[in-house]
Amino acid sequence: MTPYYQNDFYCLITTCKKKNFIRVKCINKIIDTEQSFTGYTARDLCYKIFNVYSSIINPYHAAYIGRELTKAEICLLLNQTYLQC
Repeated sequence: MTPYYQNDFYCLITTCKKKNFIRVKCINKIIDTEQSFTGYTARDLCYKIFNVYSSIINPYHAAYIGRELTKAEICLLLNQTYLQC
């Protein structure tokens, strides 16, 4: 298993070009909950997500989420389609 993988917590990142925002849906399988966050910048969303989930996100996953949110923000600025990889 790679150190990046967390099978008990994951985030689905999407963008809304029309309203120019990023949406993150966090799924926590440990306590079987889902929570959505919206924002306009990667920094803002990282703050919101890590404020709630800092105790369960490993550092590798946190870095991945930060990178993906930054890519989503750049796609919005350039009016391009964002695909989470």
